[in-house]
Amino acid sequence: MPEHAILAPTPSDGYTHQFGEVDIYYAPREAPKRWPEHHHRAVQVSILMADAAVETTHHTSAGKAQQQANANHVLVIPPYQPHAICWQSPAPALSLYLEPNLITQAAYGHVDVDSLNIKANYAAEDPFIQQLGQGLRTELQQGMPSRLYVESLATIMAVHLARTYASSDQPSPPKSVERGLARSVLRRVIDYIQAHLNQDLSLGKLAEVANLSESYFIRQFKKSMGVSPHQYVLQCRVKQAQQLLKQPHLSIATVSVQAGFKDQNHLTRTFRRLIGITPKTYRNQR
Repeated sequence: MPEHAILAPTPSDGYTHQFGEVDIYYAPREAPKRWPEHHHRAVQVSILMADAAVETTHHTSAGKAQQQANANHVLVIPPYQPHAICWQSPAPALSLYLEPNLITQAAYGHVDVDSLNIKANYAAEDPFIQQLGQGLRTELQQGMPSRLYVESLATIMAVHLARTYASSDQPSPPKSVERGLARSVLRRVIDYIQAHLNQDLSLGKLAEVANLSESYFIRQFKKSMGVSPHQYVLQCRVKQAQQLLKQPHLSIATVSVQAGFKDQNHLTRTFRRLIGITPKTYRNQR
């Protein structure tokens, strides 16, 4: 459990990554245990995967209630809502803790944020969040995900939470026609990415360059470029790596750093996925 849990008395098998306004808790195999009643300052989204079995005890208007959840269920728990969790079987554990401010900012333009109120669901069937969770788990298994990846995923999840788990009496703003980023804005963003390709790019900074909210920027960028900002940055880094690999005096480890990858393994995985061969093979074919 992350540090902002008010009470987490039993040892954990996982670890917490902090990325600004979102924390990620991940345990490859969480052993059975019980967390007595506690609450969080953030919205908790727990994604149950293979072999998971969880019983939660929480408060309702009629008193305490219990809910059983299993693999492929999602737990959505609003801030400051007391709950106890009994983790019943060894299984992967993945939870995201999104600060309310992140959800409010991401949801702007999608729902009435002045009355935004996330409703609890202790056994939601939500394929969309499951898909996001499986992708994040894969990234965690391969090493530390990039800041841009996590912030983009958290923003997409925040919009989904606001649309799906907000109070039912909230009206949605009228939909507008979206045509992508203006050419001048898109050029400004692309120039910024190219100039800072070897740095830890953040979604917040890219949205700031475009003078847009993060969620709106993601949608408009994808309409313009056909891929998400995170995917576009990876493509640019691979192209940069291809140019650097033509310089035989540079080691592949050096190429990975100069192209903005976390390490050589990250470069190799991404290069193979996008180009079809490893950086070493690519260099040897030149």
